[in-house]
Amino acid sequence: MKININKQEELSFCTLGSGDVVERLGISNSTLYSYVSRGLVRVTLDPIDTRRKLYDRRDVENLYRRKYRSRKIEDIAADTINWGDPIIRTKISEISDGHFSYKGQNAIALSNYSTLEDILLLFIGNVSAVESDDSKDIDTNTDEPPIAKILYRLSQEARNEIATGKSTNPYSLLCRAVSSVVGSSSKNESLIHERLSHAWNCDSAGREIIRTAAVLSAEHELNPSTYTVRVAASAGASLAASLLAGVVTLSGTQHGGVSKSCSKFLDNIAYGPEHQSEDRARNEPHLNGFGHPLYPDGDPRAKVLLELCPPQKPWAEAIHKICETRNTFPNLDCALSVIERKLKLPAGAGLALFSISRMVGWIAHYYEQQKTGILIRPRAKYV
Repeated sequence: MKININKQEELSFCTLGSGDVVERLGISNSTLYSYVSRGLVRVTLDPIDTRRKLYDRRDVENLYRRKYRSRKIEDIAADTINWGDPIIRTKISEISDGHFSYKGQNAIALSNYSTLEDILLLFIGNVSAVESDDSKDIDTNTDEPPIAKILYRLSQEARNEIATGKSTNPYSLLCRAVSSVVGSSSKNESLIHERLSHAWNCDSAGREIIRTAAVLSAEHELNPSTYTVRVAASAGASLAASLLAGVVTLSGTQHGGVSKSCSKFLDNIAYGPEHQSEDRARNEPHLNGFGHPLYPDGDPRAKVLLELCPPQKPWAEAIHKICETRNTFPNLDCALSVIERKLKLPAGAGLALFSISRMVGWIAHYYEQQKTGILIRPRAKYV
């Protein structure tokens, strides 16, 4: 399935009349027109009544937040760590107006045909970094979760880099993380998504789902794990040590680990008694796998993946029930949970896929941060 990006989707956000905007912002009509002329609020003609104009609700909400938040320096600084304004300049990715891009290219469009290797090349622009894997396998015949195997392998690589003072080729590190999860049985496959798909016994349709999920999970601006990687890089940590720090953070229950709790949440609703299912859908305080502050109209990554890999009936009904009763949308964590369940992947494979894919973005952030030569060292305010 190919995803088309068109202007109609952009215009769907223009839903507010001038009266709505004036009331929301507490401004005059002349001020609204000034905002439009300065490019602060996008506008289009109402397709039903062309004498009327409709204004972009995203721009209006951005202006509302800016107008009424505190302007104290310490409050502004504190706000930046809680989904606030951008604090680090990057040329790697951008999230804006419900869309996200890699190096200025629409990431959804890239997911139609790109591989994880393509995205790594796009990010670091270094062909020599994408070469054959020269890794030596470690024993993967354990009952440990896949994420634990990745952590162990990267810790070994970090120890080696510290001991020798030599950096490992980034693509080799990536492939070694893959080998820690799937072993050597898939080494005849040339691409990472093919190796994972082969080891997880996916058919051609499943392989396409894995490829698309990998590309859409590769990077997502300054999330907790990416910020951790940049902090480590700024302090002079090696590449493997920085990636290790990223995986440790990603494994947290409020980050990549959400996919496990999302599966449990969906099972409780899908297979629990009807009255309890309704109650959980309406009153569960932690909607793991649903909603995203940067995507009020729905996570575009989840939209693509759930169209490509629709959930089966019990979960499909549970997801619909949650979205309807809570006015929310599934996010990437939910989509990865669905993929793991529907493709009958090993337990924890969704988080492993997320981790391996996100390393591509971390590698790019590692090198970008190193180039700045700046140590990331925020201050704390004693209260």
